[in-house]
Amino acid sequence: MTTRRPREIELFALYHLGLDREGRYAFRNAHQCARYLGVDAGTFDDWLRAARLDSESVKRVDFNLSVAHVDAQFVAPDAVTSFVAETWRAFEAARTGRPLDQVRLDLDYDDIWGDGRSADDDATTGPTAEA
Repeated sequence: MTTRRPREIELFALYHLGLDREGRYAFRNAHQCARYLGVDAGTFDDWLRAARLDSESVKRVDFNLSVAHVDAQFVAPDAVTSFVAETWRAFEAARTGRPLDQVRLDLDYDDIWGDGRSADDDATTGPTAEA
């Protein structure tokens, strides 16, 4: 069971792209995301608001999440990690107004899940969900 707040990129991947830590796609509402992370829906909503990833915040960003969500449904399993990293980077650029060629130094793009899995690892061999 997850008790820590996931990093912003993890929340973004799960809630907005539908991609979990194992690289599996599924449409999930906030309640399903909360259940996946082992918390109640209120806690999950608080996490989204704190990360400015709630629907009110995200709809003010000039970024087409609908296209990203559709693309997530068809991404190859071995490309999930890099897809999430690239999509997150584009979303962050749109959200902050930062040019795409500026890299955030506080995010390890080779370990977006925070578990040591690199962008080159096959998503199907990644860690299992915390129980």
